[in-house]
Amino acid sequence: MFKWTAFPFIRISFFLSLGIILYDSYGVLWSGLPWRQMSMIFLLALIIPFWLGRPILKGVVYLLLMVYLGGLIAMLADESAVPGHYSSFEKVEGFMGVVISDNTERDHYHRYEVAVHMVAQSDSLNAAHGKIFLYVKKTQEDSTHLQYGDVVAVDKNFFPIEGPKNPHEFDYRAYLKKQKIYAHAFADPSEVREIGHEPPNPLLAHAMGIRTYARQKIEDWIPQQRERAILTALILGVKDYLDEETTSAYAAAGAMHVLAVSGLHVGIVVMILSVIFQKWKETRWGNVVFTIGSVAIIWLYALITGFTPSVMRASTMFTVIIVSSAFNQRANIYNSLGLAAFVLILYNPYVIYAVGFQLSFAAVIGIVILQPRLYRLLDFSGIVTDYVWSITCVSIAAQVATFPLALVYFHQFPTYFLVSNLIVIPAAFLMLGGGISMLLVGSILPALGQALGFVLQGFSWVVNELILGIKWLPYPIFDWLYFDAWDTIFTYLIMSFLVLAIWKYSYHYMVLAWLAAITLATWLHFKSFEQENQKRMVFYEIDGITAIDLINGREAVLLIDDFSEANKELIAFQINPNRLASGLPKVEDTWQLMSSSEWVQVHSCFDLIQWDGVRVILMKHMETYQLTHPLEADVIYFKDAEMLSYEGLLPGIALLGTNFNYYETRDAKRIFENRKIEARSLSQDGFLELDLNQTRPFSQRKHRLATISE
Repeated sequence: MFKWTAFPFIRISFFLSLGIILYDSYGVLWSGLPWRQMSMIFLLALIIPFWLGRPILKGVVYLLLMVYLGGLIAMLADESAVPGHYSSFEKVEGFMGVVISDNTERDHYHRYEVAVHMVAQSDSLNAAHGKIFLYVKKTQEDSTHLQYGDVVAVDKNFFPIEGPKNPHEFDYRAYLKKQKIYAHAFADPSEVREIGHEPPNPLLAHAMGIRTYARQKIEDWIPQQRERAILTALILGVKDYLDEETTSAYAAAGAMHVLAVSGLHVGIVVMILSVIFQKWKETRWGNVVFTIGSVAIIWLYALITGFTPSVMRASTMFTVIIVSSAFNQRANIYNSLGLAAFVLILYNPYVIYAVGFQLSFAAVIGIVILQPRLYRLLDFSGIVTDYVWSITCVSIAAQVATFPLALVYFHQFPTYFLVSNLIVIPAAFLMLGGGISMLLVGSILPALGQALGFVLQGFSWVVNELILGIKWLPYPIFDWLYFDAWDTIFTYLIMSFLVLAIWKYSYHYMVLAWLAAITLATWLHFKSFEQENQKRMVFYEIDGITAIDLINGREAVLLIDDFSEANKELIAFQINPNRLASGLPKVEDTWQLMSSSEWVQVHSCFDLIQWDGVRVILMKHMETYQLTHPLEADVIYFKDAEMLSYEGLLPGIALLGTNFNYYETRDAKRIFENRKIEARSLSQDGFLELDLNQTRPFSQRKHRLATISE
């Protein structure tokens, strides 16, 4: 039975994580204190427990100290606050740094992570630090790419990464901030000069070299693009070459974890090593060699595959298990898991926000707690049926433990995850083992490596066809499912209390489970009530496109001036997150062109939207027209500067579209502000939302539609 006090690393990691989360929300509690005060707090927290009589009080003080230390390491990890960070320099004309990542393929660019060392300004060259994303434009003459350790001089400025411009849009800026990246630069190949080669970490440089070699051999020996992309992702963790059809098929089948190098892959590597060196483990010195060699190979594999959170978690856990076995000690799985989390948090405190970190730890906890108990429910005598039941129990346990997180991040649930895992788990063992064998044997006997590649390609083709075939089954996936943070927290509380109630036959835990369920039901009812009674008008920020959502309860109509096939994917990507969070249908099902909408009146020099008492005017060109009296509206929307007119316009809000550049926006805002009119820019300020259930401050005038003469 799980006892909280018996697993110190779980407690330490939990409260360190809590401190990191609190620092993100209340950072001033740490950053506002001088170092002397911080040191005093730390010393007092260490000394005070010796004066406390009760052990529980000592424990509380030490756990609060862990919360404090969690916030402290999060503050220290915030490189942008350290003097000399590149973000503190203005009017930068270029920079110099060293490439610290492998090449990542994008549609039109090669992307590299660069550690900045110097920034160039008009009259000086200054030392700087910090990481940046460098995008180098692809050309037809592309032959070589930058390598890890290349020192580059870039004759281009970098720009801060912008935050989300539309409601509930993915916050890419916050995501990269957790990786200590605050800016990016876009350059042509001619603007990037390689001036040296100085790898910061020789061991990592060697691992990158092995990775590059392996990628090249896979490309040589696996000619079919789809199978090559799958094997490159499965063996090396490189997902650059996966097409959308394959990715969506694996995601819909609940098999995406196979394509992301994770604990499953590290476990397979450990199994292969155990089989190969089984005889060595029977002798004392052979066991020592096996332990050292296995640990080294595990961490080399972690380096080669990119040091992802899930791989580092699995590598740490297997290291503890292997070393404990060498000393004839049985490693405690919970403490091993807590130790892995502790190491990762010390290495990078913001790793707790990584999806891979959360899913990896949740899956392992679910498997450790639920799988043995599920497995004992049925007893199969046959080897095949017992194996199938074992994999089924693992799949159920992992899916139960991770489905709240999957709903938060991916908003979908795979219907046939049991079927797909029966295929991909044994297939992953054969494909990873076969891939490693192909690379090792092929490095000595290229012809044999090519032959193994041919066999491996055929096997991968069969696996891919089976996974792709799942999407043709009825209802292969339930999507458009929205979970927020509170939904997830309450769901995990319910699950935890239920498990404890069943194991301990405890009425108290069952009561707690019911209380958590009632709280979740109340929260869901409150959200449903809000959605049923919402009435909003949302102006979205989409480059070059006018898009306005008219939202009434659970119904919505998107008024848009361009919904061509070329733009549909972009429009859905920008708008659907808000539709999903608001309990509304997908934008693909509820849109109208403005030129033919019942809500839009088309006039010679403007279009008029009248909806629920709100008037919106979309300006056209006014050069040949003259207003007979002022044109009033709650919002007057100017798509670009050519449509801008100030005379005779009385908007509650002047809204500037995405076609305004920086200087046009600055000048327009200045003029409207001088006239005491609120001006908003979609490009700079993001979306505009009018909540029609609230007091309408945007315009209190009595509207008049102007008479227009040429």
